[in-house]
Amino acid sequence: MKTKQIPILIALAAGLITCIVSFLNQVSMEQFVRNLCLAVIIFYILGCIAKLILDKSFPVVSEEEINPEEEETKEQEEEPRQEEPERETEEVEEEEE
Repeated sequence: MKTKQIPILIALAAGLITCIVSFLNQVSMEQFVRNLCLAVIIFYILGCIAKLILDKSFPVVSEEEINPEEEETKEQEEEPRQEEPERETEEVEEEEE
C-alpha cells in the first residue's frame, strides 16, 4: 500500500482548515501564523503515526503472492505436452492404411 504521502496530505488538510477558520474569524496575522504552524506540525506527527499503523496493518505483498495462478499456468506451459506424440502415431497409422 502506498502510504508515503499520508502525513503530508493530513498536514496540508489541517493547514487549509486552519486558514479558512482564521480568515472567517478575522484572526490577527501573528495569531494566524502561530496557529497554522502548530496545526501543521501536530497533524504531520499524527499523519506519521497513521502511516505506521497502516504499514503494520497492511504489509507489502510480493508479486509472487499476488498471482499464484499465473505461476501454475507458466509451469504447465513449460512441461512438454503428452498429447503430441499420440497424434503423431495416429497420423502414421492413417498413412499406412
